[in-house]
Amino acid sequence: MSATTHPYATIEAALQVVAKEARGVPSSADPDVCRYCFRAKDPSYAQCFGCRKLMLAGVSTSLLARVVPLSTALDPGPWYSRMSSYKLGTPDNMYLVAAAAYAALTGFREQFRTMLGGEPDVACVVPSSKQDVAPKEHRLYRSLRLIHAAAGLPVEPLLTHVAGETRTRNDINPKMFTGDKAAVAGKRVILFEDTWVTGGTAISAAKVLQELGVLSLAIVPIARRVESKSVSGFTWGAPYVARVEALPWNPDALVWPRP
Repeated sequence: MSATTHPYATIEAALQVVAKEARGVPSSADPDVCRYCFRAKDPSYAQCFGCRKLMLAGVSTSLLARVVPLSTALDPGPWYSRMSSYKLGTPDNMYLVAAAAYAALTGFREQFRTMLGGEPDVACVVPSSKQDVAPKEHRLYRSLRLIHAAAGLPVEPLLTHVAGETRTRNDINPKMFTGDKAAVAGKRVILFEDTWVTGGTAISAAKVLQELGVLSLAIVPIARRVESKSVSGFTWGAPYVARVEALPWNPDALVWPRP
């Protein structure tokens, strides 16, 4: 990214803003953290209620274990506001989202190679399921295209939303998306989502990629949304929120959240 194409002089300048607003991701090895989506959970269970619902809907734990959020967005909070408003096409917010993805693609390169069994071939995004947007007009796709050359990873619109197909909360519906098998089969793919809430949309997209013959897959939400008020209502949730509030997001020393 250059000063002539975005509001920040360098990627580093944009990352300084992200570092002030985003929070880090707690380790999935912590007893009060869901090992799959990184939300707070009762320590006596292995996963949170939302991931349990996904599992009951037929989602394998091996697929859920491929979720790697890049940051935590406390709701309410400045980073969550950015993640919500970037979809309006505001240039500075789009570049902040792009910078966060760049930091992870460069900082987590070795971890992605290990998870994927080799160098990633391509990145794509989860299409919007709430409105029919041309794949190349999707805000997240356009954001990632700003940094793909610098990050050394092509970004392509591998999936398209099928008009009229929706899903209910905590459910999945792979029929929502379609793609070209020839463009996907045999590829190591990083699937980006902007904000993970229940995970149903991202998992639906991931299952379609699997059906199309992807060789390996990583699911990467830019932010894991955490609803501070509802989580803090549980005795085991309040300490989690306090810990996340104090957890910095450092682009120069990102911590891979999976043990």
